[in-house]
Amino acid sequence: MVNTHSKSPMTLPSLEGNSHRQRLAFLDGLRGVSILLVLFHHALGPWSVMFHNPAIVSPFSDRVAFAPPILYSYLAVQLFFFISGYVILITLEKCKGFWEFMRRRWLRLFPAMLICSLIVYCTAGIFHERPLGTPTLASLIPGLTFIEPQWIGDLLQRPQPILEGSFWSLYVEMRFYVFFGIVYFLFGARKAIGALIAFYIVGLYIRFMHSVPFLETIPAWHYVASRADVVYAKFMSYGLSDSIYYGMFACGAVFSRYMISRNPWLFALSFFLGLTSGLMLGCSNPGIGHVLGGMVMGTLLMCLIPMSCAIPSARKFFGNPILVFMGFVSYPLYLVHQNMMVSTMLKLRAHVSFMPPTVVAIVGMALVITVGWVIAKFAEPAVKSAMRRIAYRRPSVSA
Repeated sequence: MVNTHSKSPMTLPSLEGNSHRQRLAFLDGLRGVSILLVLFHHALGPWSVMFHNPAIVSPFSDRVAFAPPILYSYLAVQLFFFISGYVILITLEKCKGFWEFMRRRWLRLFPAMLICSLIVYCTAGIFHERPLGTPTLASLIPGLTFIEPQWIGDLLQRPQPILEGSFWSLYVEMRFYVFFGIVYFLFGARKAIGALIAFYIVGLYIRFMHSVPFLETIPAWHYVASRADVVYAKFMSYGLSDSIYYGMFACGAVFSRYMISRNPWLFALSFFLGLTSGLMLGCSNPGIGHVLGGMVMGTLLMCLIPMSCAIPSARKFFGNPILVFMGFVSYPLYLVHQNMMVSTMLKLRAHVSFMPPTVVAIVGMALVITVGWVIAKFAEPAVKSAMRRIAYRRPSVSA
């Protein structure tokens, strides 16, 4: 187990400053950056494109909505994946087995998911302008089970409604926990990281085959592409098309090892994983903007990671109170924000038409941030405490 409180040379540099609290501040700061960018994307971006509904019109002009920093800020979700890869490897070292690890992850994620799902479902009548429409009881199933809606729909032989579009990343996270946890406890940390990277390379190969149209002009490429299609179809049949995101999990896991050993090769590998993830994910949605802009934005976001760890002033910036607060509320805020915020902004535009678009966005964001804070500060700890008492038969065990 890594002793993050030791003052030996093995201490994580990103945890400098002597305390566990500073480590949390640093990680929460990165989470804060990510959730702020996601909020900006959903509040200011092109709604008609994002929600596939031309009737839902953003209060902001195309000049704002399609500006690259807004249009591609959805890529900030990858920072959450990096943090998961970074933290989960440390968490695994504290667990005695796979089921203990999964129980800890469940107790970490489920309380907020339960609260947020109930809030979204029960307030859908108030926020009836929500882009996803009125949710049904069945729409609660994927979020509360962390199972991909497509899998549930295939099992039940009927389309599975979803509660919130933002839940997609939680399904990816849960599959990562299962995959990484099993390989870790069977073969150890090094092979688990290697398996992550291998899985990512397969996803990179598949995405590359389907993202570079000009390769179709090369005759010999048709055979290669046809083989990629076979692999792609197989991955899709098992719901594993998200392996492209495993580059960021691997990036975080490798970076956690670099921060212990200071091995420059590990830094180079982590940077390469983050860079390629940023490039490929940046060009994954060419239909809503220029591919180059997405690649640049994705790459810049990935560069935040080594910069924030290598430059003391950057670490101090990420530990500032505003970003730490946003990181603290980021999980429940991420779960509830999208439809509630958009619905609030649509209400204001309809009933307070003289209100400037910027104020409309600020009010919408302020509402969901407040809801996220109440959940993170009061509701989530209460539910988590009750669940821990049941699961562990004692007052409190760290998840």
